Amino acid sequence: MDQALHYGSVFFNAISPCWAEFVGALLMVLTNNLISIKGTQKETFRLLTFAFYTIILKDIATVFFELIPVLDPNINLPRFVRPLTELSLVSLTTAFFVAGALRNIRMYFSSILLVILLTLLLAGVSIGLSYSETLWTMGAYLSSIYMLTGFFIAGASFYVSSASRQNKAVRAVGNGFIVLGICYGYQLFDLIANIQQIILLCYTITIVLSLVAQVQLLNLEAGKLQYRLDLEKKGKKEVWEVSPFPIVISRLRDDKIIYVNPAARQMLLLPEEGDIEYPLSSFFAQPEQKDNLLEKLHKSPIVRSFEAEVHHPEKNNNFWIDLMTRTTDFDEEVVLFTTFKDITTQRKTAEILKEQASTDPLTGLYNRRQFEILAYQALQTARRYGSPYSVGMIDIDFFKKVNDTYGHEAGDAVLKGLADVLKKTLRKSDVVARYGGEEFVIFFSNTPPEGSKIGMEHVREAVEKMEISADGQVIHISVSGGISDSQSGNLNTLIKHADEALYASKENGRNQVTLYQDLRNSEKEEEDQE
Repeated sequence: MDQALHYGSVFFNAISPCWAEFVGALLMVLTNNLISIKGTQKETFRLLTFAFYTIILKDIATVFFELIPVLDPNINLPRFVRPLTELSLVSLTTAFFVAGALRNIRMYFSSILLVILLTLLLAGVSIGLSYSETLWTMGAYLSSIYMLTGFFIAGASFYVSSASRQNKAVRAVGNGFIVLGICYGYQLFDLIANIQQIILLCYTITIVLSLVAQVQLLNLEAGKLQYRLDLEKKGKKEVWEVSPFPIVISRLRDDKIIYVNPAARQMLLLPEEGDIEYPLSSFFAQPEQKDNLLEKLHKSPIVRSFEAEVHHPEKNNNFWIDLMTRTTDFDEEVVLFTTFKDITTQRKTAEILKEQASTDPLTGLYNRRQFEILAYQALQTARRYGSPYSVGMIDIDFFKKVNDTYGHEAGDAVLKGLADVLKKTLRKSDVVARYGGEEFVIFFSNTPPEGSKIGMEHVREAVEKMEISADGQVIHISVSGGISDSQSGNLNTLIKHADEALYASKENGRNQVTLYQDLRNSEKEEEDQE
């Protein structure tokens, strides 16, 4: 215990001459590493930080030399070792300060080479002094002389350097270095007894000034960043203003439109200037489309293609657009950035082509191919839910005679007339098509064969009363029909049964409707009689 107290006392005695410098240099290293700076001054602070690292190393060496005799009295170091080590480290510190100062005033020759040359020169002078009894006393002051010189040169460089806004911001650090230089000047002349407290105070002042510089630098960087953001925002808006593509920016939190470029204003019939009072959702002709769009955005931050019908909220100008939108940041808000193009013409063209591909051009009813698609879907739905269904076929009686007597134009008028009767008489849920020539086919959904026969009878009666004018003459026609039952799940089989029932109507005198089930029953009766 006594030995530990002894070593502790020796350690505190050894560190007492330099503890303030050690603590101050350590804090300066930490402070310099906090300072965010760019360009030449970044290299300056790096060199100055190296100088403080060297001061810390010098103080550690001083403590080490004080402890050696206590730890092992038999160790006798040569007389020049301690002064040479301490003065060499002080010389290196000064060299780093000078190199940093020259770097600060944009003298771009090799700072490392300067560090080496100055260290060798100052260390050489130190060695010479250590061997001269006459100059030995003067050598004791070299540390303070070197440090004073280094701090003054480094501090002055912050005033000599170019007067950029960044240099002005760090001049407070230069003031702190000058304060430290003055402190070491007092130490040189022994003008203050409690020099350690003064050294620590001077380091504290320098650290505070460095932190002030850091605040100024942060403000400067924040200003630069805001300027760049404003410039970027202005540049973007200038591009958006001349863009031929409509652009709309709306806040995600409340759907408010905060920017519309001229192309979008023109397309949406909005005034050329002023805020938009309508929310984005009000421009969708079908509100569920906006919900579908938001659902897609929840899955992905960008939607590259989305077709929607839009209009002005107070005008009847519906048209179709293909939009691309994404969530992004704008004016510190999460927004939807949307650009779009008018596809009304393309969509109408596509609808016309689709209609041409699926309908009969003469009657406007579905063609055979589209009937097979829709009837198959309806058949699958009916079988899934167990609902009744049937297929009916209608054929115009003596249609060839109409063409031969009145001409093909009259025949076309007859076909159109029958199509009109089918559209008016049958339900919208029934799939009606021109199957070929004068033959028409119907898929009756949710209807048993008996109910389908009633519907077909209404059609037959309406056709019988129909009068068609052709070249000043009135044409009367009749139709025959056949209906399949709902036993088969195969569409082709159902059509075949309806066709057989239709043929039976023709054979039995025309202008009538026959159920395939009745036909089958009569055939069975004939077989039984035989």
